[in-house]
Amino acid sequence: MLYLNKQSRLITILMLCTLFFVQCKNKEIQTRKYSQIYRYQYSKSPVVDSVLFGLPMVNKVKYNKYIRVHLPSQIIELYGNDSGLFHGFLLNYILEGKFKRTDYETHKMHKYLFQKIEIDSIYCSKVANHLFSNGQYNIPTSYDIKYWNWKPKLPNSFSVQFQFKFGNNYKEQRYVYLSEQNDKIAYKSQILLNCDYISKELKLKEKLDSFIAKLPKGKHYFIYGLSESIQIPYMHTDKELKKIRKNLPHQKYMASIEDTLNKYLSDVLTKVLTGKNEINCPQIVLKFSISNKLKGVYSLYQAYGGKDEYDLEEKKEFKKCKQIIIKAFKDVRIDFVHSKKVYRKSLYYSFEEKKIIVY
Repeated sequence: MLYLNKQSRLITILMLCTLFFVQCKNKEIQTRKYSQIYRYQYSKSPVVDSVLFGLPMVNKVKYNKYIRVHLPSQIIELYGNDSGLFHGFLLNYILEGKFKRTDYETHKMHKYLFQKIEIDSIYCSKVANHLFSNGQYNIPTSYDIKYWNWKPKLPNSFSVQFQFKFGNNYKEQRYVYLSEQNDKIAYKSQILLNCDYISKELKLKEKLDSFIAKLPKGKHYFIYGLSESIQIPYMHTDKELKKIRKNLPHQKYMASIEDTLNKYLSDVLTKVLTGKNEINCPQIVLKFSISNKLKGVYSLYQAYGGKDEYDLEEKKEFKKCKQIIIKAFKDVRIDFVHSKKVYRKSLYYSFEEKKIIVY
């Protein structure tokens, strides 16, 4: 009964998706809320593409021949009948993440952005007939290939998924961590050559770059695939670029005195925080005024607007360090810094060098 309920829910979602998403030759960028339920519950199933992007279930389409190729952040749909003529479209998609700064960078996935683009039937036909004629259709999925490596050494290894409908026959081929397989693994080179052929014929890189260039700036985006999650370079807004340019003289000045200031603060803080005190400080951020007075002592979490994640012992150490630093800086003079803006310096205790490191 539980199984039927799940199936019913899935069918309802698919129907809503079909009503909501209307395919046309060229679509503007659309959005779809990210859901871990979709990504993980159905990630090993072709259902995920239908649920997220309103694509048809390949095994149920009316066409005699249908091919779906799922590459990182790109899905290619090719469909035709026995004449050898194929039509199709490309779906570019990206995942937007909301960025949160703690002592390490974390992202909360927020939503998908995607765009459907029609592909010229000449190129659709070339690619589709190539995949049928050169044997890709007959290659087994990775689960059936001997010695396939499921434990990659490198993150974000290239993966690809093929789905074929040929008459009444349906086949799904999934090749996770393809790029990291041993070269002696059966079919690896053939699959990679096919992926390369598709990419070159359809100019996939250029089309993904063009799609990314149209995305709203000031967001954090990820190329997403079957096993990939690669953050693309951050695109600044015009307002942010203006602020960066305005701040360049200050950055250049602070860079010119960085070594001198870091060494001076390191010597001062090592003297007051080590030795008799025997305190091992967690990572700390110091905030200085334009007149070089200490304005605040913060944990790394607090400094960047995050929630404190120190355990009880770390909180005690931080409190001790903070009190000693505030007391010490009542007598510390920094006469050689002439900053026109408030500035920050970070520090931590190095067990190897047995001193405070400032950066």
